[in-house]
Amino acid sequence: MNDEKIALILEINLLDNGMDFILKGIDELFDEDHMLRGYSTATDITISSYKYGILHLFSGFLLLLKERLYRHLPELIFKGNIADVKNKLASNKNQNKTLNTVDLDEALKEVIQR
Repeated sequence: MNDEKIALILEINLLDNGMDFILKGIDELFDEDHMLRGYSTATDITISSYKYGILHLFSGFLLLLKERLYRHLPELIFKGNIADVKNKLASNKNQNKTLNTVDLDEALKEVIQR
């Protein structure tokens, strides 16, 4: 088969992706040595592990919020009002353009309102 004829569609589930990020964040913050001792302190964690652990936990949490919004109404994960988002989604089906998703503040606002 010719590589140009193969179309690969990658679809990632928000829930699974969020859980993967959270588990990766926990892995960054706790290594096997700390688990064997039964505790960890902030000084035991390298700056790099701490930084990436927090980034992964934050991203995972945001993806879980978006999953919650998606289950309520899929259009809620995109920026803008629902009618505009529906129109953009309908008009973009054949244009392969992506819409921007909500950030943490917008996601929390929508979750609280629902």
